[in-house]
Amino acid sequence: MVMTNKMKLNVLSALALAWAACTAGAQQVSVSEISDKRTTGKFFAGLDIKLSVVGAGIADSKGLRRVKLDKAVDDTGRNLLREEKFSKTPFDAEVISPKGDTLDMELSLANPSRQAKAVQEISGYVELHTPHKDAKSVLSFGPLSSLYGKKLPLPAALAGKLGIIPVNKTLYEDMRKANASANDGGDLVKALRQMFSGSMDAEALGFVVNGDMTDIVAIEVTDAQGKPLQRQGRFSSGGFTAINFPGGPAPSALIKVYLATPQSIVKVPIQLKAVALP
Repeated sequence: MVMTNKMKLNVLSALALAWAACTAGAQQVSVSEISDKRTTGKFFAGLDIKLSVVGAGIADSKGLRRVKLDKAVDDTGRNLLREEKFSKTPFDAEVISPKGDTLDMELSLANPSRQAKAVQEISGYVELHTPHKDAKSVLSFGPLSSLYGKKLPLPAALAGKLGIIPVNKTLYEDMRKANASANDGGDLVKALRQMFSGSMDAEALGFVVNGDMTDIVAIEVTDAQGKPLQRQGRFSSGGFTAINFPGGPAPSALIKVYLATPQSIVKVPIQLKAVALP
């Protein structure tokens, strides 16, 4: 039998609902929602906990770069850590960007014991990207019409290990046809065929990525004045990502690349105690 309950924890009555929070500077991490799916089965079992990071400076951040958990145990001592499911690519920035002074994320933990009444401890940290603290953490390229089919001129430290090439539909179709007709069946050709296995809309902007994206927090497309363009879906396959924009990006659009630098990353510790289970 599967027990599924959702508990929304009101921040204003947090003490009565026995949530715990920790503070780092002006930021506070708290539990805002729990989805308890304890079951003896192998599928769909687990515990999802939504956290909110609240405080001054959140609105100026670009969102989450990383969530790292060091410990998660219930009150019976069962380890709730499992392979972390929080993952994002630099093309996902709009999903985890802050709303005002609040930024939400969801943790996916293992199945608590049926006897457990609380999560005894959750500890770790959240990394926020705050580009306003380091002007060098934001790179701007454009106009878009001059960038198609060329590697973005990244700083030398990055250029040696990462290539990002913007493409439009015409370039994408040319690449797809070229790789489809290649006779070599080697690993590289197979990877390229996977990369160009889908289709690309005429209103989309594609990115061919080759290399290590660890230092890239977000990739954003803006108008000529720097306002982010509205997005309408995304397609990814291998090292290729296409982002759809209503009407397509204008030739004058800009591509902004946000870098993780020591000055732009703010680490907010998570130290939650006695989080009541529904």
